[in-house]
Amino acid sequence: MSEMGASLKIYPSGFVGPADVQQTTPVSAASIMRSLMSRQVNPNLTQYTSAQEVDDLMGSIGNLREKPGSFEFRERVLKLAWRLLFPGAIPGDFIDLASNQRAYADYSDLHRRWLEETIRFVEFGTTRTIQNLSWVSILTAGGGSHSNLTLSQDLIADLGVIYKHEGTTPFYRATICLSKWVHRPGGVQDLLESMAVLYGSR
Repeated sequence: MSEMGASLKIYPSGFVGPADVQQTTPVSAASIMRSLMSRQVNPNLTQYTSAQEVDDLMGSIGNLREKPGSFEFRERVLKLAWRLLFPGAIPGDFIDLASNQRAYADYSDLHRRWLEETIRFVEFGTTRTIQNLSWVSILTAGGGSHSNLTLSQDLIADLGVIYKHEGTTPFYRATICLSKWVHRPGGVQDLLESMAVLYGSR
């Protein structure tokens, strides 16, 4: 398994990801005070910035500034996914990303469940039981319930069956992972929403 690059940070989700992408502006002390007074923010999350491009792409859909089915939009999503999900000189795959999370304090059983559901969607086409945008409000940093289980034994066994028939070089694994993802029904939208779960704002 490949290692994520040395430049890592914790995102508002509690997931760890690359720090060398453009971040949102840190929340000022005055903004924190105003938000606390109006109860619009979780004070535990104010120390974390999110990936600006993820927030921008998610916002562009809501404001209808982008056509989600257009080639340009799909290209932006894929380029961003390559940089965020497979960072470093030697990319791995989504399993590597999941494996790297366990070492960090915010990795909980809920984080593991989302990762497993995402891997099953990508690798097997399994329908999600909870939509990504619902996970955004569930998965946050500072939960304090750490899990030492990277992935369930059932999922590892299922993956072993398909991995025997696929290439093993890191670049190939990352490429085939993205290819499978975008070819699932609603795959491009799911890929973007998954980046919002991982690295978007809360």
